[in-house]
Amino acid sequence: MSLDELIKEYPFLEDMVQAIDDPFTLVLVFGSTIVLAMLVLLRVTFLSMGKADQKRRDTL
Repeated sequence: MSLDELIKEYPFLEDMVQAIDDPFTLVLVFGSTIVLAMLVLLRVTFLSMGKADQKRRDTL
């Protein structure tokens, strides 16, 4: 399936293609995606650290 066929089937893809062509929007989207991914990783890390601390407290 070509890009033109996809755009005809899903009109919102045309907006996405135009957004990717704009460098500012591209940097904004990728930057916010990276920030969100890092926040999720930090949250998971601190949750696992808290569980490890709780296990250590329970064994003492």
